[in-house]
Amino acid sequence: MTLEEKLAQLCGNLPFNIIRGNKVNIQELKEIAKDGLGRITQFSLVGLINKTDIVHLSNEIQKFFIEETRLGIPVVFQSESLVGYPGKGGTIFPSMMNLAATWNETLANKMALIIGQEVKSVGISSVMSPVLDVS
Repeated sequence: MTLEEKLAQLCGNLPFNIIRGNKVNIQELKEIAKDGLGRITQFSLVGLINKTDIVHLSNEIQKFFIEETRLGIPVVFQSESLVGYPGKGGTIFPSMMNLAATWNETLANKMALIIGQEVKSVGISSVMSPVLDVS
């Protein structure tokens, strides 16, 4: 692994830089990620398109990283999902402060499981949720 490839694994990019409409811009992806890329962040907000389109886009992008980069390291899709999956059709829950006010651990656990299921269903493997905060 070259120094450039190691550094690329530490970097991320926004989906808006590689997706135009509902299509992956492969040429742009080749320029941005010629040495690979660690993550694509805020992936669920790709124009708020439906889940099926997001799955197709994520599959096409992963195929590029696996087949078109020298090392074939898949990219991590990340999203901020503090109150649920923020893409079209996602479930949005009350904020963490509201949830904490219920003192219901079972409810908090169910919420986290639903968020996990929804983001996994579109290929997102890293989310910033839920938050443990001592406010």
